[in-house]
Amino acid sequence: MTILNVGALMFICFQGEEFSGGMNKIAGSDHGVPRRLQQLRERHLVLCETVEVLDRSFCVILAFIYGVSIGLCCVLLYDLINIHMDLSVAFVICFWLACVTTMMGVTTYFVAQVNEAMHAVAYDIQTVQTDGITSQDHTQLQLFLAKLNGPSMGFTVLGMVTVTKEFMLTIFSLILTYAVILLQFQ
Repeated sequence: MTILNVGALMFICFQGEEFSGGMNKIAGSDHGVPRRLQQLRERHLVLCETVEVLDRSFCVILAFIYGVSIGLCCVLLYDLINIHMDLSVAFVICFWLACVTTMMGVTTYFVAQVNEAMHAVAYDIQTVQTDGITSQDHTQLQLFLAKLNGPSMGFTVLGMVTVTKEFMLTIFSLILTYAVILLQFQ
């Protein structure tokens, strides 16, 4: 990933964490529904729209990264397990395997942080005291909760799968399963 891409991801993470931190202060107080609930919801919507706009270009980049990295991991594992080679060649293959999995892991971590930041405010909104709120505040609260509990927000792989921490675990379990199958058929 380029420095510009990583910078954009870090900026979105920072904005999401800043927003979540502000909500923690507001929801942590016993004042019930925040007076600026509509503004907070609209700010969250702007963050969601920013992520959606960035995802239009990132989804292709992420598909390329995961497609090439998973394929390369499979080829390197096959070579490492099934082909008899010198120790130096095996070391180089292990080095490349470590580099590819590290790149994939770091990319997934930063992209998953965006997903976490976008959903971090959900608990705070759900724990807001709703005694004696107006119908307008109740509507704003329901709209906010509907957005947070709806489809997962964050970067996707070609619009099909949202990249989350669980996605990283799925990919590494796929690679580990492939290695185990190769070892069994050796």
